[in-house]
Formats: sequence, C-alpha cells, structure tokens
Amino acid sequence: MSSPRPSIFRAAATAYRDLADALAAMRGLAVTTAAIIFAAEILNWALNSWVIPAESLLGREIMPLVITFLVTPFLIAVHRHVLLREITPSYEINPSERRFQLFFGWSMVFFLLGAFPRVLVAVVAPGRNVAFSFVVLGLLIALTVVSVRTVILFPAIAVDAPGATWENAVRDTKGHGWWIFFLLFAVMVPFTAVAMIVIVVALASPLGVLLLVPLECVGMIVLLGALVAAASRLYERLGDRVNQPPPASTADD
Repeated sequence: MSSPRPSIFRAAATAYRDLADALAAMRGLAVTTAAIIFAAEILNWALNSWVIPAESLLGREIMPLVITFLVTPFLIAVHRHVLLREITPSYEINPSERRFQLFFGWSMVFFLLGAFPRVLVAVVAPGRNVAFSFVVLGLLIALTVVSVRTVILFPAIAVDAPGATWENAVRDTKGHGWWIFFLLFAVMVPFTAVAMIVIVVALASPLGVLLLVPLECVGMIVLLGALVAAASRLYERLGDRVNQPPPASTADD
C-alpha cells in the first residue's frame, strides 16, 4: 500500500482540499459539530470561572475531554469520506459502537498523555530545577514521537482495518517519522497564520471580542479536519500491516 512520497507542501494542500470536499458533502454534520463545540466551550468557560478551582490538577481537563468525545463522530466521518467517499449526512453519536469506542479510547490515551507533563509541572513546581526542565522536555519529545508514529492508527480504526493496532501503526510508519512530522507541521502553519490575523482583527474591535468563541469553534473544525484528512492520506500511502488481519491462533492439540 506504500507509494512514493509527494512533497510536504503538496500533501498539506491535498489535506485542505480533502477537508473542503468533506465539509461541502457533509455540511449538516459540520454545522452541528461546530454548534456542539460552541455550547461545550461556553459551559467550559462557566465551569472554569465559577466551579473548578484554578489550582485543580485535572478539573480543567474535564471539558476538553468531553469535547474530544463529542467531536469523535465528526473525525470518524471525515476519515471515512476521504478514504471511502462515504457521506455522513448528520451528527450521530453511538458510544456502543466498537469503532467509536476504539477511536475515542485511543484519543483519550493521547489526551491524558498530553496532560501528564502539565500535571507533573504543577505537582513538583516548588522543587523545579534545570534537570526537571529537561525531564519535562524529554516527555514532550517522547509524546511527539509516539503521536507521529501512531498517526495512521486513527484512520485505520475509522475504516475498520483488520490490523488496526498500535504495534502495526508503529511498524508501518518506521522510517517516515520526520516526513510525517513536517507534513503535520505544514498543515498547521497556514491555519496558525490565519488564526493570528483573525484574532488581531477581532481584538481591535469591541464587538469583535464576542466573535472569538464562535471563531474558535470554526477554527477547531478546520484544524482537526485538515489533520484528519492528512492522516487519512498517510494511512492510504503507508498502511500495510494495519490492513492485514491478525494471524489465526493455533488451537492446542
């Protein structure tokens, strides 16, 4: 299933084209997901302002984790549209579905791994030193490497690939780590540039501040969708072992 690598910038542009196609084909799903994110962000702001203490270690991670759960149907739908041309016309959340459970389960694993360095910093803040800073930096680098090497696991799960396991994803991406990293970075660069311009323009106007939360929700849809589309194309090019069924177990005599 492996094929010659396109240029990083061409692959990033393809991700945005794939996202545009998916959003055009699934407008209802995208609008509903953005509205759900908007409501969740308002609730998150209210909880952080009046309920969850500022010094809470994990309290402020609750709503982001809930949002991860709520956007899972959208992410799966984009994967399936890019890879299978399947159209999901409306938002439907199905936690009892194995595909959903695996996708969200792995999303939660990476979410918690990403939160660990921040929690570690908060726990040992009084005794921080140079050595501790290197430990945190090492953890962040390790998390980045793991995330890059397992990126094709999510599209594999979304399309019910028979070998969609962490081990197979790592094996399939061997030797492609830096290329995957720079591709995902290239996807984020134009989004970040546009987002900074929009924020500056919004903050320059008193009424523009009110638009920041809905714009953030739209931005989340765009960034997550583009990264999902890029991951889908990576799976298409690199997925080999993730598409092979596990070997049949041999019955004992």
